[in-house]
Amino acid sequence: MKMIGISQRLPYPGKRALRRGAAQKEAEAVALGVQEVANRVRRDVKAAYLDLWLADESLRLTESNLRVLEQFLSIAESRYAVGQSTQADVFKAQTQLSRMQQERIRLGRERPMLEAELNRSVGRGDAASVTPRAPALREADLHLEALRASARASRPQLLAQQRAVERSAAQAEIARKDSYPDFDVRFSYGQRDNFQGLRREDLISLTVAINLPLWGEKKREPRVAEAESMRGQASSMYQARLNEIDSMLRQQVAAAGQALRSVRLYEGALIPQARLTSDASLSAYRVGRVDFFTLLDSRMTVFNAEIDRAASRVAYNKALAEIEFLTGAPGDAR
Repeated sequence: MKMIGISQRLPYPGKRALRRGAAQKEAEAVALGVQEVANRVRRDVKAAYLDLWLADESLRLTESNLRVLEQFLSIAESRYAVGQSTQADVFKAQTQLSRMQQERIRLGRERPMLEAELNRSVGRGDAASVTPRAPALREADLHLEALRASARASRPQLLAQQRAVERSAAQAEIARKDSYPDFDVRFSYGQRDNFQGLRREDLISLTVAINLPLWGEKKREPRVAEAESMRGQASSMYQARLNEIDSMLRQQVAAAGQALRSVRLYEGALIPQARLTSDASLSAYRVGRVDFFTLLDSRMTVFNAEIDRAASRVAYNKALAEIEFLTGAPGDAR
């Protein structure tokens, strides 16, 4: 007799749905992990863009300060030539000018590296040239509780860990369901040849079998305990990550507020006052009412304030980019 048959195992009602649910949660967690990586790359691109703009702005301010210092040197040399100032003024101007030239060299050396980092982040060749625009100084609505709620609802990493908790719960329920039997259905067809002149009928059989988990308790309990332990671990990891995000949001909100206040202070008071002081010192130095050190110090105060303003603007936008990453709702940080 030649036989052919098929068989199919039918899980106890409810098992298949639990397994499908566990697999679905795992697939969702993987997709959320991909989104988390995309958000992280977006944040890194914004940070690299801001760093490149800061390098360009610092280089521009350095070039501007160099021209002013060259003017100071020319004035000091003219006054020294007619005996109205000392040679130390000329040396001091030359020294500060050399320092600014060294700073220009340093910034020029750093810029290609920052540009290459930005191109790497966006997946372009190192030869691509980038000219960044000045980052906007938009005031964002940074309410800590609203940001926390947004992170819980949108942060891919948190959502992925939630799926891990749900998957572990489904696996624990699957382990408990193992005490219920499964069913095996078999269908077979047998073709029988005639034997010694006797005609024999073909056979068709249908079998339904059930497994009896007589000793399943000893195997099931460790699996249930393992699944419950994994569920507890996933819950603890979710809570720990939630606490970490809350702490990081608090830090970034404070950093953003401080940077924004600094920019406003520099633009509204410090830089205008420093420029007025520098102009007044230059006029006073021309007529010998202040020394060269005072003149140079007032000019460097303007330069440092302008550099700090640019750095604060970048720090503010970087904080916004980090907040957008932490909440899982990326926007335009420029």
